[in-house]
Amino acid sequence: MSSGRKEPIHALHRLVLVAAALIYAALMNWSYERVESYLWEYRGYVWSPPGALYTGIGYGVTAAAALLLPLRLRRPSDIAWTAIFALVFVPITFLPFHWVRNPIDILPFVLLTLGCLAALGWLLPRRPFNVNPLPFSRGALEVFLTATAVAAGLYVLKLQGFRLTLTVDEDYSRRLAARQLVPSGTPGAYVLSLLEGTLAPLCIALGIEWRKRHMIVVGSFAMLCMFSFSGSKQSFLLPLMLVGMAYVLRRRSVSPALVLLVFLAAGIYYGANAWLEHGLIEPSANFGRRIVMSKGVSSAHYWHVFHDDPMLMRDSSLMTMLGYEKLPGKAFIVGDDLFSHVAENYDANAWAAAFANFGYVGVPLVTGLIALIFWTLDSLAEQGHFEVMCLIAGQFAYLWGEQAFESSMLSSGIAVTVILVALLGRDSRSGASPAPARATAAALAVP
Repeated sequence: MSSGRKEPIHALHRLVLVAAALIYAALMNWSYERVESYLWEYRGYVWSPPGALYTGIGYGVTAAAALLLPLRLRRPSDIAWTAIFALVFVPITFLPFHWVRNPIDILPFVLLTLGCLAALGWLLPRRPFNVNPLPFSRGALEVFLTATAVAAGLYVLKLQGFRLTLTVDEDYSRRLAARQLVPSGTPGAYVLSLLEGTLAPLCIALGIEWRKRHMIVVGSFAMLCMFSFSGSKQSFLLPLMLVGMAYVLRRRSVSPALVLLVFLAAGIYYGANAWLEHGLIEPSANFGRRIVMSKGVSSAHYWHVFHDDPMLMRDSSLMTMLGYEKLPGKAFIVGDDLFSHVAENYDANAWAAAFANFGYVGVPLVTGLIALIFWTLDSLAEQGHFEVMCLIAGQFAYLWGEQAFESSMLSSGIAVTVILVALLGRDSRSGASPAPARATAAALAVP
C-alpha cells in the first residue's frame, strides 16, 4: 500500500482511538455519579463536580493525551503507556476535583501528575540501548520458575489448611487475617510477595510464549492460592490479564489500545447497569471502582493527607537501618485519616505515593525511574522474547497503578523480575542469540 493511502487510514485509526478514549472517560464519569459516589461515599467516593469548565478541559486533555496512544505495537512500553493512560491518567484527570471545595487547591498536583504521565508517553518511544544478555539455559530457567512457583504455592496452601476459598466475599477480612498470620517484614511475607509479583506471573508469561501449558497451569494455580489466602483481587485478575494480553497481541489486525479502552468502557457500563437495573453491587465494586476509579480517588486522598507534610520515606525499613524510628506506612496513615481506623490499608498509585514521599518533586522523580525500567524492557526486547516483554510491561503498568514504586520494586518483586527477564537474552543450549524483536513487532503491527 502506498504511503498516500496509508495516511488517511492512520488518521481514521487515530480518530477512532481518540473517540474511544472520550467515550471511556464519559462512561467513567457517568458511572461515578450514578453508582460509585452513591454506594461508596463513606469510602471517599464523593460526588461534588468542579464545574463545566474543569470538566470540559478534562475532556480536552484526555483527547490530547490520546494522541500519544500507539496505533501500532512496536515496543513493550507501548502496552505500558496504554495501560497507564487508561488506568491512571484518565481517572486523575477528573476524579480528584470532587474531593476538594476549591478545585484550584488540588490543580497543581493534578497538572503536574498529568504532565509527567504525558511526558512518559512521549519519552518512551526512544531508541533502545545496547544490552548484553546474561547467558542462561532456557531449560534451567523453566525448571527454576516451575519448581519455585510450586513450592511457594504449596506453602500458601498449607497456611490455609490446604483449602481454597475462591470467592470475593469477605476479601478485606481475609486480607487482615493473612496480614496477622504472616506479618510484614517476615521471611514468609517476602515469599508471598515474590510469588505474587514475580514467580507466578513470569511463569505464566513464559508458558504462553514457549507454549508450555504446565507453566501456565502452575503459575495460575499459585495465583489462585494467593487469592484464596489474602483475598487480593490482583492475584485473581493478573493471570486473566496476561492471557488476555497475549490473545490480543497475537491478533495482528487489532489495536491493543483500542481493545483496552473498549473493554474498560464496556466493563464500567456493565457494572453500572448491574446496579441500576438489578441492584447488584459486585460488578461495579470489583471492576469500575476497584480497577479504574480508585486511582483517581486515592490520589486525591494522598494529596489531602501529605501536601503539607511529605513522608520523606520515613515509613521505609531504611529509616530503621539508619537508626530512626519507622513510622506507619502511608497507606495506613491515609486509612486512619479517612476512616479513623489505623488498620485500614489505603494504597495508591506510584505517582500519588511519590508525592506523599517527596511532595511535588517526587512525581517527576518516579516518572523518570519508571521510564528507565520500561526503556530497559524495550532494549531487552530487541534481543528477542518480544511477547514476554510486552506481558511483563503490562504487568508493571498495572502494579504501578496499584502501589508505590519503592514497595513494588522490592515487595512485589519488580527488581527480581527485571533480572530474570534479562536471563532470557540467550539460550545456552543453542548458543545462538534469539532473533531480534523487530520482526515480531512488525507482525503484530496494525496495518
